[in-house]
Amino acid sequence: MFSRAVSDARALKLGPPPADLARVLARLALASPAVCALRSLKRSCTTVEWDDPALLSASSSIGVAFQSLLNVRESVTILRDTSTRPYWELALQHGLDGNLGSLLDEQVHVLVESLGVARAPDAERVTKVADEISNSLSIRAAPLSVDEFKLEPNRGRMEAVPFKVRCQFALRFGDLKDEKGETRAEVVRSAFNSPFRPFVLASTSVGQEGLDFHVWCHAIVHWNLPSNPVDMEQREGRVHRYKGHAVRKNVASAFGRVGLCAHWEAGQDPWKVMFELAKQERGTDLKTFWLFETEGGARIERRVPLLPLSRDEIHLQRLKRGLALYRLVFGQPRQEELLTHLGDLDEAQREAAVAKWRIDLTPPEMPERSVG
Repeated sequence: MFSRAVSDARALKLGPPPADLARVLARLALASPAVCALRSLKRSCTTVEWDDPALLSASSSIGVAFQSLLNVRESVTILRDTSTRPYWELALQHGLDGNLGSLLDEQVHVLVESLGVARAPDAERVTKVADEISNSLSIRAAPLSVDEFKLEPNRGRMEAVPFKVRCQFALRFGDLKDEKGETRAEVVRSAFNSPFRPFVLASTSVGQEGLDFHVWCHAIVHWNLPSNPVDMEQREGRVHRYKGHAVRKNVASAFGRVGLCAHWEAGQDPWKVMFELAKQERGTDLKTFWLFETEGGARIERRVPLLPLSRDEIHLQRLKRGLALYRLVFGQPRQEELLTHLGDLDEAQREAAVAKWRIDLTPPEMPERSVG
């Protein structure tokens, strides 16, 4: 692909340079998807050269994938609005306003670890990361069937009339098929685990175990409440994991500008630098990569739409108390029985029992060695 582009460029006969050539080139350098992808991929493989064929091919494939994202009617409608400027200028301005380069830096950093290619050869690493980004950008719309109820008073009946709608920015997780009839549960999950569409994912209880949605999400809406705190913890654990979205937002807020200005060097992965600074401050991996909380920062958000005076109001309070106890007995044998027993005790008895049975997993502090 890259060699064909070079040969086509050599055959072009260019006229005099336009007046805004310098400004357009600067915008291309800062916000072109392919150029931004090239920089981000290069930071994950510092030993490869800028003209490495695998690196250039991976970057161009991401650039082509961005074309499929920007050329759908929804994207065109959002970006064009009432502007009369050429669409390519609007798309470039959108990437500049949204700091596309930093976004791809973060996505590449996350994918290198989640795909397990940190120790892979450079060519394999950039290829797999580029394929994952391209697949998430190229997701097709899914037709959803919706029922519209029509009343017929004269006949004393109500009829459900189905019709189909195309959906891209919010999707249902399950065995859905796209417009070509292909099942794509894994594709939907990969796309949701990216900074691009879909931004909302609806799932039944099948999504509460064994699936990770934490990479670009830190809010979960409980459409209906589970029956026990164990299921509640399982659901919220889908968005509360290693280097989750909330953790990265807090790390970037604490060390992004000041930390990078003082410690980042050209060519380095900025996220490695920030997490190293965060680990130096917090001291342990658990507090750094799982529980990096700051005052007023991002947190795992639990949203429960409740009707006033409904039974779910009382049930939610009961689940919260049970959830706190469940986290205390985590790792104990016969957790269900212990949880039930603690729930039957009054507050004073419960505090005494918890202090007696709690397992402290805090790592011991290492004594400092004297040098002399």
